[in-house]
Amino acid sequence: MNLSIHLASTDERTAAWRNAHEVWGGGLDMEGFLARRQGSARHLRARWWVLTVEGVVTAGLGLQELAFDLRGRIVPGFGLGSVHTRPDARRQGHAERLCRHVIELQRRQGAGVGLLFSDIGQDYYGRMGFVPCASFNHTCANPTALAESGPRLRLTPIDPAARLDLLSAAWTRHGQRAPLTLARDLDYWRYSLIKEPDNRLFSISDDEGAEIGYARVQLDDEVVAPIEIALLDEGGDPEGRAAQHRDAALRAIAALGAPRLSTWIDPGAALGGHFEQKPRKGLTMIRVDERLGEDAQALAATFEVSGADYF
Repeated sequence: MNLSIHLASTDERTAAWRNAHEVWGGGLDMEGFLARRQGSARHLRARWWVLTVEGVVTAGLGLQELAFDLRGRIVPGFGLGSVHTRPDARRQGHAERLCRHVIELQRRQGAGVGLLFSDIGQDYYGRMGFVPCASFNHTCANPTALAESGPRLRLTPIDPAARLDLLSAAWTRHGQRAPLTLARDLDYWRYSLIKEPDNRLFSISDDEGAEIGYARVQLDDEVVAPIEIALLDEGGDPEGRAAQHRDAALRAIAALGAPRLSTWIDPGAALGGHFEQKPRKGLTMIRVDERLGEDAQALAATFEVSGADYF
């Protein structure tokens, strides 16, 4: 059997996308699905790898180049997405062989952390060294009650492209809440804003009018979805002031007017009674290279990822 693993040509990338239509087509016909991927910032940013058998694209994946903040040190990393095998070639180990090849190549090139979102549970990717992180969706059926449960901070709409200074600074401080977080340089921030054009960004101000962070929100007539709340006073906060500010910011988002609120953000003990928690589709998993000398399970226990970083 003539089997090859390599970076995809343009035609091979299209073939991999065609193969994936049966899983991620979302009701679109083939041409509509391909057009959507051609216009997708996250799919165009990825480097596509394929496994071919006798020259036919049989399995594929999208490789995202990422960086992680590990205890204040930037560590190169990667993400794996859209892992797929043709239905007529499954249960032959092709996708796992492709994943292991790409993971090992990334490891040799210095990547210390890998990230993926699994919709097939944890066992499959667990064999490749990935460990699960907390992956829940939190839903509030009465945002009005949440909004009125305590003090609220002020939200002011901003042009995010003009406020990268605020976004970058607050996200960096937000990352200091946990030993491991996804790092964003300015190029990644620009990509993130292009990738999620419907997100609304707000500056967060305290009672004295001082900017203390930002909120990233998806809002329509049916639901408000807080995607990120990042504050400049996070990290090294022994008095718990940042937690109070996060609660007050979440109340302010709840007051935006939608009849339901849904978020990946853990509402915490003070506000948790307003939410129903359920496991979400797309289990977050990380892989930590042993050369870093870290406990992967411990890092996974506190690792958080934003919905804006989903790929």
